[in-house]
Amino acid sequence: MPAYDAMKEVRTEFEFPVQLTGTGEIVGGKPHIHCVLTGEDHKGIGGHLLWAKVESWFVNVYIIAND
Repeated sequence: MPAYDAMKEVRTEFEFPVQLTGTGEIVGGKPHIHCVLTGEDHKGIGGHLLWAKVESWFVNVYIIAND
């Protein structure tokens, strides 16, 4: 999000391999995921995960009911 408006979203696409970790929830039937990505430079990038393409490895997703 831009510093001047926390309600706006900046969409950025990265075209290099990264490691990913995240957490989120399902809101109104749709996933809302916050994640941190790290590339070969070891610098973290964080934000909303809107989509991802898995090519080389795998992604595990765990859903825990919160009753």
